[in-house]
Amino acid sequence: MILVEDKIRAMEIRLQTDIEELKFKAKNDIQELPPIVRDMKLRDFIQKYGGDVSKAVLLSPELTYNFKIPEEPGKRSKLRV
Repeated sequence: MILVEDKIRAMEIRLQTDIEELKFKAKNDIQELPPIVRDMKLRDFIQKYGGDVSKAVLLSPELTYNFKIPEEPGKRSKLRV
């Protein structure tokens, strides 16, 4: 009976170790995602973007671009030195 109890204890210890390793790996994998995807609801990520990280980053409405409209050469103000 002692042999069985020892095996059960060893299995429980291994199980706890495996759980901690999986939690650590999951946390690291999540941290590697772009913030815009990481903050998204899982349901939206799957339904709207099919689980595709690249697609979610490129097509997400939260993504804003701050491009300046180029000025025409004649309308540029002269630099003052």
